[in-house]
Amino acid sequence: MIDNKAQSGAVFRLLIEAIIGLAILLMIVTSLMYFNSLKVETSKAQFAETVKIAIQTPTGQVISSDELDFVKGTTFSASQFQGSFSVPAECFSFVSNLTVVTISEQTITFNQNANAKTYARCVLNDSYGCDIGCVISIGKKLEEIPMPS
Repeated sequence: MIDNKAQSGAVFRLLIEAIIGLAILLMIVTSLMYFNSLKVETSKAQFAETVKIAIQTPTGQVISSDELDFVKGTTFSASQFQGSFSVPAECFSFVSNLTVVTISEQTITFNQNANAKTYARCVLNDSYGCDIGCVISIGKKLEEIPMPS
């Protein structure tokens, strides 16, 4: 006959092992979520840096980023860049060939998670009466605009 004390000890040990396993799983999932959010924040910063470089060099040259990660609900607006770079919001336009984004007036919103290159091109004295006019693209490569000679 098996000792009841030995059986209860085995059950207790199994319970402890299960708790330790769940704790390890929780730490792994938490780490993955943290690193994913860090990757998304880095992508947002790199996107802003791409726009900043294009504004600082308004020669019509296309500035591109690496593949960036965007999550559903991420929105960029021209007014964000207006405040950061002293270029009026109406001097920015957004374009994209991705079906997962919605462009409305001065904003671009991601309807799903997406991974895409970003492009920015700025020129001096654009046709809309801006000192600097910029086109910002998600996923759609922009063409260079030569400066007038």
